[in-house]
This record gives sequence, C-alpha cells and structure tokens, in this order.
Amino acid sequence: MMEQNFPSWISKDKNGESNMAVTERQPTSGNRYAVFYYLYPSRADNIHVEFVVKSAYHLNIDMGHYRKRELMRSLLKTCHYRQKTIP
Repeated sequence: MMEQNFPSWISKDKNGESNMAVTERQPTSGNRYAVFYYLYPSRADNIHVEFVVKSAYHLNIDMGHYRKRELMRSLLKTCHYRQKTIP
C-alpha cells in the first residue's frame, strides 16, 4: 500500500477517527478490501513511523462518498516530519 502510494482518507465511526485505505491504486465503487489503520511516530531506533492496522474488512464501498483523499506517502511524511499521530 505504501510502495504503490494508495489513496487514503479519514473514516469516522462510533469509536472515533481512523484512516481508511482501499487495497487498489485506482479505487472504484463496489466490493473492496478496506484497511483501517493509524500512523504513529516511532520511539524505536531506525524506525520512523509505525503503521498499526486497526481492522480490515471486505466492504461494499461507494467511492463517490469519499471526496477528500490523500496519498499514503503524504500521510507518512506528515507523521514523520511533524511527529504527530495520523489522524
């Protein structure tokens, strides 16, 4: 997902916010695998960002519903350089 720079966006539910990415480079509407995750600045040596998967599902997704998308690499850079948790 990170190497291919997949699109991602914020997903809100009853437990708060997390990031959501669909496992396709050019996502389209329909049944897709979705990964819900967080990005944390790492405290370990030689690791800059921790990618923590909250959950993963096979969902029917309407891509017209998700307008504001960011690319994975921009989120990784934001987390690393600003040293803040995403979202």
